[in-house]
Amino acid sequence: MGDAPMVGAQIRERKLLKIIDSLFDRLDSYRKKWLFSNSNVVKGFRFDTAIQNRYKYSPMTGEPPGFPPQGDPNLDSLPSRISWGHVVSFGNGNFNPNNIAVQTNARLAAKKAGYRLQPVRGSVSRKVAAGGKFEITLFWQNTGITPTYEHWQIVFELVDQGRVRWTGTSSFDPFLFLPGSEKKVTDRFKLNRIRTGGDFTLRMRVSDPKGYRFPMPLFITTPQDADGNYTLGTVHVGPGSEGSKGP
Repeated sequence: MGDAPMVGAQIRERKLLKIIDSLFDRLDSYRKKWLFSNSNVVKGFRFDTAIQNRYKYSPMTGEPPGFPPQGDPNLDSLPSRISWGHVVSFGNGNFNPNNIAVQTNARLAAKKAGYRLQPVRGSVSRKVAAGGKFEITLFWQNTGITPTYEHWQIVFELVDQGRVRWTGTSSFDPFLFLPGSEKKVTDRFKLNRIRTGGDFTLRMRVSDPKGYRFPMPLFITTPQDADGNYTLGTVHVGPGSEGSKGP
């Protein structure tokens, strides 16, 4: 007996599997037809548009083949394919451990994958008084090739001699924050836990609200401490028109 005709859902699934299998294969005209130039439409579902936009809301992953593609024995094209496909992560079990060129290209590809969240500039209120209002403005960028697909909390703290004296949470959640984007975020707080003036260290971390992951490493030169915090500067709090230093 011959194969039974495939229904629409089966056709869609089979075609998607072909697309995934071809991601790390040779990008000749045939393969391109099945990827960004795929003109197939099933019940209004356009494959070319869906493939081009999938990374914006769903992670693209994969694993390079265990054999070198034709014409690319050292996987020289892997870094560009990672960027082209907006890949957030990929498996490394198939790489030849004895081929230095392959290992080098794998590292380059890994550096390109995923998101790169960074605050590029910002400011703190020039007038900060104990028990008063406190404003932080940061300009956020994603210089990677994918958004982050999880929710995160950006937490600010004022610390005095190792003791956290005040904590505030930003309104900005970088969930699905697209690459190439820049967002100005101004958060307004009240220093309701600080009743006396002094110099305080302002620090920040990007925390998993569920407490499962370690705080997110940011793509900045400021070092991250053992608890995942970044020191932004020193804030002087007083009753008058005291200012701030940094971040």
